[in-house]
Amino acid sequence: DWNLIFQFTNQYKQKDKSDISKHRDKYSSNIEYSFADRLNYVMLVRNITNVQLADKMYCATSTIAGYRTGARIPNAIMIKEICRSLDVSADYLLGLSDSILLQE
Repeated sequence: DWNLIFQFTNQYKQKDKSDISKHRDKYSSNIEYSFADRLNYVMLVRNITNVQLADKMYCATSTIAGYRTGARIPNAIMIKEICRSLDVSADYLLGLSDSILLQE
């Protein structure tokens, strides 16, 4: 699993800066990666598919796909459900923290 995380992290380190700028302009000027990037990372680490997350959240798979591509932005209620379903902090998904773990 650590090898997979390492490969994923290196992929984003090598990401074209203009691509990151597009996400930054779309979501916030203060975050390096968009909500979609962070959601994709968590789902990869947790080995969760769109279908599995949609089932946990009782929503359509197209909704999850939209969040993952950046075509849709979840409201506060959906962010809470994503965090609960994936056991991840909202601060991480929103770019306010680099810690993926929930604070207890």
